[in-house]
Amino acid sequence: MPDDAALIDPERSPLVSVLQALHRMLGSCFEGVLHDLSDPEHSLVYIVGNVTSRMVGAPITDLILRVLRTHGNAAPDLIGYETRTRDGRRLKSATVFLRDSGGKIIGCLCLNLDLTRFDATVAALAEVVKTATADELLLSEIEANGEPETFAQTVEEILAQLVEQVLARAGKPVPMMEREDKVRVVQQLDRKGAFLIRGAVDYVANILGVSKYTIYSYLEEVRAPRSDSFLK
Repeated sequence: MPDDAALIDPERSPLVSVLQALHRMLGSCFEGVLHDLSDPEHSLVYIVGNVTSRMVGAPITDLILRVLRTHGNAAPDLIGYETRTRDGRRLKSATVFLRDSGGKIIGCLCLNLDLTRFDATVAALAEVVKTATADELLLSEIEANGEPETFAQTVEEILAQLVEQVLARAGKPVPMMEREDKVRVVQQLDRKGAFLIRGAVDYVANILGVSKYTIYSYLEEVRAPRSDSFLK
């Protein structure tokens, strides 16, 4: 048992070398974590990479706790499942459970791959290779006249729906957006009438991670060629 327990000692574990090698190969999009489950509240004993912004001493995740609660020492390894960071980035993750000679789970090895840049690339490639039939072109012309109607309970819900629709079409998550992308988002929201809703500027500023004065600047920029005085 002592020899098995040493497996999750970051100073002696061969798994640390594996995680370091993976990080060198995959770069900043990869994070490798080693957990010692003898202390779930401070289980993280080694980490390489910075995908989830955790440090040594962080607790075990709620997902692993649920799996252990359900399956105990028979918990299966979890390979290739999707998770998300607090700021919305999509991750492809894997959890491999580590057992002692008696089959008791004593720790786990977790791999996290940030798909943000891959998602943006896939979206860009999909746009390049996409073709359309005559029927699809007609349908897209009809759809361009307006989004599906939203039967909201509050005006805040309408605003949230408008923002969600525009961001879904942006092709990249907010953390990856450049200034031009954010200006385009503001322009599309303006065309949908989003900024007629009280509090929209502050709401959109918070979503895009800029100040409300930056949103006003974007609005001046996208409205400059327009002659619709009602929206100015």
